[in-house]
Amino acid sequence: MAQPRMPAPAPAQPPSPAASPEQRAGRSGTRSGARVLVVGGAGPVGRAVATRLAGLGHQLAVQGAASVAVDAGRDDRPSHRADPAGIAPTLLPADRSDADAMSGVVPAACRALGGLDAVVILPAERPAAPPMSLHPDSWADAWSHVLAADVLAAACVAHAAAHLFRADPPTAGRIVLVTGGSGSGTPGGLPAVAADAAIAALGAELARDLDGQGVAVSVVCPRPEPADRVAGDVAETVTTLLSGPALPGMTVRLGG
Repeated sequence: MAQPRMPAPAPAQPPSPAASPEQRAGRSGTRSGARVLVVGGAGPVGRAVATRLAGLGHQLAVQGAASVAVDAGRDDRPSHRADPAGIAPTLLPADRSDADAMSGVVPAACRALGGLDAVVILPAERPAAPPMSLHPDSWADAWSHVLAADVLAAACVAHAAAHLFRADPPTAGRIVLVTGGSGSGTPGGLPAVAADAAIAALGAELARDLDGQGVAVSVVCPRPEPADRVAGDVAETVTTLLSGPALPGMTVRLGG
């Protein structure tokens, strides 16, 4: 009696090539316990973002934590003092209006955390809108402060982060820029509105420049309401962007 013929074994598949940085960034989010730099930790939004990230098990380095008193002689040294919320990040004091100091925040965070996986850049605390009655010098100073502390600081940090993530070997890094949600009649006036537009444009341009290089750049634009009202929504959005698949060039507008 003839024996049944067994099907021939399927040919062996060749091994898959190593995933590129952009493929790794696209298929998985920032893992729990990732190393995250938060720039602009002062104020309701910064504290909400840091609290949410810490609660998810991420290791944090925070610039601008309002609740931390820093000795003037130790401005360049990270500390690990906990704030009243119980968060114990690495604290990196740096003057946001100092371009060199802000460029140095990224390598400082990398040294302190043993590497870096993501950078979140929040807006600086903004003064009230300058009145037109100001002396020209004071008017220029008001504009210079906002543009330096927000736009220039964000540009310097993002530039340093992009170079870090594109180093050899490259890593699948994330950069999230958050605007202040400025709109007509909101605190900060025209300088704040200009700063927010510039930060959004910066994010879009960085996303184009870094496309295909494993660095995912996103922008979060809160609705024009007081910071304490939008803090939770911003924190949730930032953590979602960091934990989900990378969507380079994504701009998220919260509310109206």
